[in-house]
Amino acid sequence: MIAYLLVLIGILALILGSLLCLRGKWLLAWLRGTLGLVLVGGALLLVFCGRDLRYYQVLVSEQPVARLLI
Repeated sequence: MIAYLLVLIGILALILGSLLCLRGKWLLAWLRGTLGLVLVGGALLLVFCGRDLRYYQVLVSEQPVARLLI
């Protein structure tokens, strides 16, 4: 009996939350802000990857660290 009550409360909360989300204008602002943060994060990732590639140096005298015997 308690499980049915919890399911009913969950469905009512889902309906109420959906109505509140779709009715307000904050959802569009939230999506726009999230997209802006994703773009800023992607831009920072590209900057750091580019910086790392710029200072990448090939090792001229490579020496083996270990040898595996099979």
